[in-house]
Amino acid sequence: VPCVSRTQFCAGLAAVTRQKDQAWRVGFPGDCAVNFQPAPAASLPGFGEAAAGSVAGTKGIGAPPAPAPLARPSPPPDPPLCPSVAMGSPTPGRLTVERAPSMASDKSLPTVLPRERPQRCSGLVAASQRLIASNVFSVVTTTATVLALTATDIKEAATTRGADTGFDVIVVFCFCAFTVEIFAACIGRRDYPWSFFFWLDSISTVSLIFDVSAVRFVDRCEAAENTAAAPSSFFDGVALRASRTVRIIRLIRILKLYKAALERNQQQEQRKHSRVLPGFLPPEDPDEAAPDNLNDPESRVGKKLSDLTTRKLIMLVLAMLFALPYFEASEQYDAAASSAEYGVDVVNYRWVSYWQSRSAGLPHGDPLLRAAFDQALLLMVYYANPSGDLDACPAGKARCSSDFLSKLLWIGVVGGQHDMAQVPLVNSSIHSTGSWDSTFNDPLFQYGTGRLDPRLMRSLTQPLGSIGGECDCNLVGISLGDEKCPEGLRETEVNTVAPRMFLHDTTVPRLVLVFDIRSLSQFNAGLSMLQTLFLCVVLALGNLLFSRDANRLVLQPIDRMVRKMQRIRDDPLSATTMGLIEHRREQIAAKLMTKRHLRLARAGGCYRFLRWLLMSRKATSQPMETVMLEATIIKLGTLLAVGFGEAGTKIVAKNLQAQGSGVNAMVPGCFVDAIFGFFLIREFDSATEILQKKIMLFVNQIGRIVHSVVDEYSGATNRNLGEAFLTVWSLSQRPDHEHRRLAELALMSVVQVTAKINTSMELAEYRAHPRFAARSPGFRVRVHVGLHTGWAIEGAIGSPSKIDASYLSNSVNTAARLQAASRQYKLHSLMSGEFVDLLGEDVQDHLRLVDSVIVVGSSVATGVYTMDLDVGVLKVDELPERVSHNRIKRLEVTAQRKAAKWSPDYSFVHALTTDPALVAMRKRYSDRFFSLYDMGYRNYQAGEWEVAKYYFEQTLDMLEGATPGATERDGPSEALLSFMKNRDFKPGDKWGGARSLTSK
Repeated sequence: VPCVSRTQFCAGLAAVTRQKDQAWRVGFPGDCAVNFQPAPAASLPGFGEAAAGSVAGTKGIGAPPAPAPLARPSPPPDPPLCPSVAMGSPTPGRLTVERAPSMASDKSLPTVLPRERPQRCSGLVAASQRLIASNVFSVVTTTATVLALTATDIKEAATTRGADTGFDVIVVFCFCAFTVEIFAACIGRRDYPWSFFFWLDSISTVSLIFDVSAVRFVDRCEAAENTAAAPSSFFDGVALRASRTVRIIRLIRILKLYKAALERNQQQEQRKHSRVLPGFLPPEDPDEAAPDNLNDPESRVGKKLSDLTTRKLIMLVLAMLFALPYFEASEQYDAAASSAEYGVDVVNYRWVSYWQSRSAGLPHGDPLLRAAFDQALLLMVYYANPSGDLDACPAGKARCSSDFLSKLLWIGVVGGQHDMAQVPLVNSSIHSTGSWDSTFNDPLFQYGTGRLDPRLMRSLTQPLGSIGGECDCNLVGISLGDEKCPEGLRETEVNTVAPRMFLHDTTVPRLVLVFDIRSLSQFNAGLSMLQTLFLCVVLALGNLLFSRDANRLVLQPIDRMVRKMQRIRDDPLSATTMGLIEHRREQIAAKLMTKRHLRLARAGGCYRFLRWLLMSRKATSQPMETVMLEATIIKLGTLLAVGFGEAGTKIVAKNLQAQGSGVNAMVPGCFVDAIFGFFLIREFDSATEILQKKIMLFVNQIGRIVHSVVDEYSGATNRNLGEAFLTVWSLSQRPDHEHRRLAELALMSVVQVTAKINTSMELAEYRAHPRFAARSPGFRVRVHVGLHTGWAIEGAIGSPSKIDASYLSNSVNTAARLQAASRQYKLHSLMSGEFVDLLGEDVQDHLRLVDSVIVVGSSVATGVYTMDLDVGVLKVDELPERVSHNRIKRLEVTAQRKAAKWSPDYSFVHALTTDPALVAMRKRYSDRFFSLYDMGYRNYQAGEWEVAKYYFEQTLDMLEGATPGATERDGPSEALLSFMKNRDFKPGDKWGGARSLTSK
């Protein structure tokens, strides 16, 4: 199971209930699950079944039945995967690995999810995860967050008290949405309960309760009656600050929305920018190169550090918001006594003095004291004139009543033992209304009060009971604004000021003044919304800026290294491509720097100075350790990919995916079906003796041709054995309909290797080497090839001290023995009948059935074929092959060529009949030659050796030689004639149509 370790798998397997002939499922963290579906035993294919087939081209005179190909043996039983788990009797079926898309940001799933016995509340957990991950719920919580932050301010800034019920419904909706989110997160996310964000979300949700009007209600009657202890407003300053600060905690939800938006944007970028695959490289144009951090999710290290940074930022901002106000004296103490408090104490003093004079025996009180009270009250009214006609303060005035956001709304009396219904606030007989404006709005005043509305003048001079001045709580008074009583406004929109002095006589009614501060409340609400917006920006930018350096210097390099390690773990061969991609990015950065320098070079003197600074900084800067570590990982991965090759990918992947730091290189092998090619350099012993130290250059020159051609034709070089190269074309990794094309590419790679070796300018120099010419006249570099297909065991060979990743089976040996047999036939290549069966009939028509043999180590006959090629007609290239020094460009060209050979337009036959070099090599092999040889081979196989001798003697000298008029002997005809001659051209009674090869 590639997505979990063996320990996790065994733990899940032990917890699940398994019954015979029943399906079951085991789930693991990371959205990985293993499903088992039982199937009838008869429907499962066995390993021991031999595929039926026939050797192409054996339909001749008296041709015996074609031998069956090598049977694939049954694999040995594997050791138990989980020895501690009671597996019970085996049940045939299919195991499948399921990787579902993530349903939660933390990717937490139940440990075990068996189908027969589900875990308790597993459905609730899954439902919670789906709810949290759903887009609809994300929209709901986002809307609730915005409303929770702004609804109260919008209510105070734009509505009246009548709209409070609707806003209370909004607050209740936000409270319910946040509560559901908290419960769903506690159930669906293991790391959420009792975490830092759990407490913040809980506090911010509970703070919504205080935004409900019914909860915030203050008993006005109690506050009005107890005027001695009543505050200057219904909300104390400290309590108001605490309320607003608790509301600020809700801003933390903005960070959650910000991070959710970043994750959503990252997912969109992942869909937009596809992952770089082998064979595809970034564009050369720097403007087209996509950044490296768009394709993969955030690592666990990055996520943890980001969360810690966010927590510290949140605590810092909250601490500043709570503590900073207390370091200002204006928040603790007022610079001067409030004019409203002083004014109400002065007016109340005049009021008490007047009522005491009435109690002293004067029915209407002392007129002087009454006049003093009226004067003090009117001065207070004009000072906070609610109906002033001054839109702006006139020139020459220091301040005006219109400069303040507080207006006098209501004047009344409370308490006492006197009936105030028939008492006017102002005695018009003492102060006539006509003289009020001239007295209290004197142009010589530096403070502009404005004129008083005549309606208010009449109200102030009439008895309180005659104008309906009684409100709730038995408050008797007069309204100076648009509200009859203070109850028509919210608690935050009024400021009730009661006297604090001269309260010893409880028989005297006390004055109460209520100021309208709606303009101030609206202004504060607007500032609160701006503060919310500002704090949102601060939190977002702060989180970004605080983590920027850590991300740039540490997290992003670690994330890149983790992603590279994960890719190497999943596909070790991708390390080679990753190295080239990084090289391309370095080239892009160098191009950008060069362009920048050119722009600065064209500029003036100051820009040249900047260029000098830039160059000096670039020259003195040292690479970061993380960059060096990242480059080291790529180099080590590349060396692993090059050293182990395709056969070692499973060894590397299993060790990298395993838990712990131990290495187990001796992993069990696995069955694969593949095409094996065995290339051997002829006369290697002589070359070693002649070239000595230069033999390495000689082998590498040939190896470069073999490796590049095999890679271009979708193969892989497995092992370099000095004079030999083992190449592999894996059939197991491709669907069945691609096997034919892969076999054709393997055959074409043999043809191209033969052609390139004989046309290479580098290798042609060895023909003129005097020691080669003396030892072997007419020497040329030759490589013989054997091709075979079959099963093999892919795995590690060796010991824990030294291993090689390779293939073991009789199929590999057969390919090597076919190569060795090519020397007997004087051919460049031999291929088995099993391999030829993979080819199409149009390709088989271009092959020659050479012989039917029984290779050493096998008891089954196989047909051997060849593609006849005359390398003597090839001319050496006049110029060396142009190879780009840019490794990226070379890989791109190879990838394009490889992709072109898998296109529907590519045809092996078309390439064979149109390529000038291939046509020249095939020219001397006429149809008559193939027909005569085929007749001879049919009779040879049928035991008619005298007839076969006749045909082979004709084909023996039919081929044109290197010089005009000369002939060259055909190797297969000569080999079969020699074999028959050694038996006096008598096959014998035990002749079965095939002969045994005597050499390996």
